[in-house]
Amino acid sequence: MSKKSRRANAGRPSQAKPTRRAGRWAYWLAGAALLVGIAFIVVLASRPSANGNSQLGPGSPIDGIRCEAEMVQIHFHAHLSLIQNGAEVPVPGGVGISPAAQCLYWLHTHSADGIIHIESPHQQSFTLGQFFDIWGQPLNQRQAAGLHGQLHFFADGKPYSGDPRNIVLAPHQLITIEAGQTVPPPDFVFPSGV
Repeated sequence: MSKKSRRANAGRPSQAKPTRRAGRWAYWLAGAALLVGIAFIVVLASRPSANGNSQLGPGSPIDGIRCEAEMVQIHFHAHLSLIQNGAEVPVPGGVGISPAAQCLYWLHTHSADGIIHIESPHQQSFTLGQFFDIWGQPLNQRQAAGLHGQLHFFADGKPYSGDPRNIVLAPHQLITIEAGQTVPPPDFVFPSGV
């Protein structure tokens, strides 16, 4: 380069440096975009599906419970009441029913009446924790679905102080979870034939 062209370019930034800097920034931006994309995929994969389950595909087993055609070998019902400050909070219908896979989990609800249907191909114990997992809702001493704070648990009208996830579901069992103001657990009469 001649002295004249060097003088003409004096004070101007060199073309090589901005290109290297721009290249570094492009690598940084591409890396950041890749990390954001991976985080987005992880969030979508762990997000609850339409029926409340955080499973990878419709009808995937949850807690060893499969989603199958309706079973009649073992078939009984329990009832769940959720109470917030003395007012009943409905348990939704359709919990454990997968329209996409056209199947029912062994623990499911048909309508918003609180009746849990237990239908299994073989005799085994099922727990309230398994039902909540199929529902895709939390269950512990301070949170049960939409209830928060210090919770009170009752099984057949009697206080239950253990881990609520371990409450074993039994025929015509009445389970009540209360938050806020404590009231006597409500009565429930199962419909005829249920």
